[in-house]
Amino acid sequence: AEWRVLERSVGLAALAIERARSAAELRDRGAQFRYLFANNPHPMWVFDQETLAFLEVNDAAVARYGYTPDEFKRMGVGDIRSPEERMRLLESLATNQDELQASGPWYHLLKDGREIAVETASRALNYQGRVARLVVAQDVTGRVEAEAALRASEERFRALAQHASDVTTILDRDGTRRYIS
Repeated sequence: AEWRVLERSVGLAALAIERARSAAELRDRGAQFRYLFANNPHPMWVFDQETLAFLEVNDAAVARYGYTPDEFKRMGVGDIRSPEERMRLLESLATNQDELQASGPWYHLLKDGREIAVETASRALNYQGRVARLVVAQDVTGRVEAEAALRASEERFRALAQHASDVTTILDRDGTRRYIS
């Protein structure tokens, strides 16, 4: 009987050590997550999926968007969007996908009133007992503007070539005809 008591005590001690180690690992993982979140070079935030309130923002979001952490925490994700974008956001959230979602471009409003184009990656998570979403945003304004300028240039070329009185032909280096007006 004493052997069983000793065996049970050792088992309970091992379980207590394992629990303590698991708790320490969780604390370490939590500290690593907080470090990676805070120091990520891309704007990141966590928002409540029910209220849309910002729960956390990183330093890159503060620097890029111009709001202080306290201002962000008094706002919701709809506040950095135009009214049209708010409707699109609500439609996107209605799908309520738990897996990683990549989307964009979205158009976000900075504190100074300027608008930027961003692509986002997000994932649902439980944050302090709330159904939340972690979002990483990448500013793609330059790319979006360059693509729009290229489309406009192509349209001008097409209009010019189609209305020219002379025949215009574009050939590849190997002589393959690529365009003829």
